[in-house]
Amino acid sequence: MHRFRARFVTVSALGLMPMITMPATAQESALPRLDPVGTSIVDQEDGITLDVRQRVRDEFTPMGLRLGSFQVYPTVAVGAGYDSNLFANPTNRKGAALVQFEPSISARSDFSNGEIRLDASSRLTRFPGNGDGDETSYRLSASGRYTVAQSTDLEAGAQREQLVERRDSSGRPDGVVTPIRFFQTQAYMRLRRDNGTLRALANVDYTVFDFRSTQALSSTGEIIDVINQNARDQNSLRASLRGEYMITMGLSVFAEGTGTKISYRLAQSSPGIPNLDGTNLTVIAGLMFGTNQLIQGSVGAGYIRRSFKTNRFTTISGIAANADLRYFLTPLVTLSFIASRSVEEAVLQGSTGFIANGLELRADYELLRPLILNVHGAYRYNDFRDSPRADKIFEAGGGARYSANRRLSFDLDMTYLRRTVKNDIFSPTYNDVRATISTRFSL
Repeated sequence: MHRFRARFVTVSALGLMPMITMPATAQESALPRLDPVGTSIVDQEDGITLDVRQRVRDEFTPMGLRLGSFQVYPTVAVGAGYDSNLFANPTNRKGAALVQFEPSISARSDFSNGEIRLDASSRLTRFPGNGDGDETSYRLSASGRYTVAQSTDLEAGAQREQLVERRDSSGRPDGVVTPIRFFQTQAYMRLRRDNGTLRALANVDYTVFDFRSTQALSSTGEIIDVINQNARDQNSLRASLRGEYMITMGLSVFAEGTGTKISYRLAQSSPGIPNLDGTNLTVIAGLMFGTNQLIQGSVGAGYIRRSFKTNRFTTISGIAANADLRYFLTPLVTLSFIASRSVEEAVLQGSTGFIANGLELRADYELLRPLILNVHGAYRYNDFRDSPRADKIFEAGGGARYSANRRLSFDLDMTYLRRTVKNDIFSPTYNDVRATISTRFSL
């Protein structure tokens, strides 16, 4: 096995060397990865009234505006807050106040055999007096659904996003750096078939990840270099097939296979080291719990295999797992559980990748009809291959949303995060607290 160490790739050193849709406010990504193809083919809307967080409350639901054949929903949010460790520095913590501006607009047009949807959103986060930490992200998307025959739907869409990589991402460059921007462009097509007892979903999508250069900071926060991230640029062609068989009205079994071809932009990750071109194969099967049950969601396990075009690298394989469950403890309390196990990319960490293990817990409580409280916690363990490095990330927090009426709501959020990195002196262990309060206006 060949070990390699691709540290800071700098402009000064190398010159010119270079489906489930995210919500409107999700402008931050843990690492460049593909969204899951889908959880359930079953329409979950019948059970949505049981979920405290997603429950439709007619008196607080925006009406939107009619514009020709489209119903348009504009929204704008303004907020302020504080971040206790702006650059994730392990020794010289620098706290900073922040302001946020989040405009978004969604337009939907329904017709007899389908629908068209257009979405645009942005998040602008500014740190007055600390401009190196400013974050700008946006998302543009268009999608459509057409019923081609009875019980058969065809979906297609495309989206373009500029995202900010989370500071606890295990794929980030080592050291203390400024916010990392990357572009994610995707086009997809899905075919769904539902004859009642048997359901099937075929999906194909193509995604391009394009990373922007970032800046390395000293322990005192001064810019010391420019980090070129072209070695992380990649595209993924993915195809999947999923089937579900209904045993009873509340229980189904499913099986899904997904194959992904991964191609990197550069032929070498670093001088003399080939890129990580290859394939990713995942097979998973499990149970689904249907609508209007006390437990709703799916749980499955299977096998994952990440192989490489060059034989210099060893194949990564193991158990794959995915669970997304909601338990309706009472009509006013919803408990959520998410767990996953997958293989992720790690070009800059001297590794062929890592096994990502994640666990998330959340509780939502309807204290009053207009007031929803939540607490949440998460633990992630990333075990690197061909490297002794291991990352542990713990996150906990809580928040509240108060809806005054259809147009006005208020949000309060606070999160504590700690990342511990073992066996890598170049990557920081740090902790951070971020708190924000915002108001949202909708038409």
